[in-house]
Amino acid sequence: MNAKDSNRLDTILKDILYKIPETLHVMIMDRDGNLISARSRWDTYSNTTNLEKDFASTVSAFTAPMFESAAIQGAFMNFGEVTTQLTEYTNKFMILIGIGEEGVLNTFVEKSVSVQHLIKIIESYKHEISYILTDQLHILKTPITQEIKALFYTEIGLKI
Repeated sequence: MNAKDSNRLDTILKDILYKIPETLHVMIMDRDGNLISARSRWDTYSNTTNLEKDFASTVSAFTAPMFESAAIQGAFMNFGEVTTQLTEYTNKFMILIGIGEEGVLNTFVEKSVSVQHLIKIIESYKHEISYILTDQLHILKTPITQEIKALFYTEIGLKI
């Protein structure tokens, strides 16, 4: 990714992070779980505002498939496309929002957050993030990934 797009994604993530005081972490990943960019309000490992890369990569690896699973469930049950997925933990929320065909934006927030306000702010950036992901990053799915998804979809009776 070129420096201009990388800087713009970083600025967008900072805007989301700091416009909502309850936001702790925000990251963008592709739907296979590959981390693209991340920011954090705090980082217990390095005391910086950059989300620890190993932590963010691990979180991306397990949260993107959660979103894809919800998308498959929605298609299988004919509920339509999943746009937002909220997971409630004892102390926090994790909110996953689909960005275009290939991306997922993940936020970890305090439970006191106004979810509607957070989603409204994220929605204001969705088009721009989607453009960067599809037109600038040229995210390409590997043939093996597409083959595995095709087999899974066929197995549960869905068309890809």
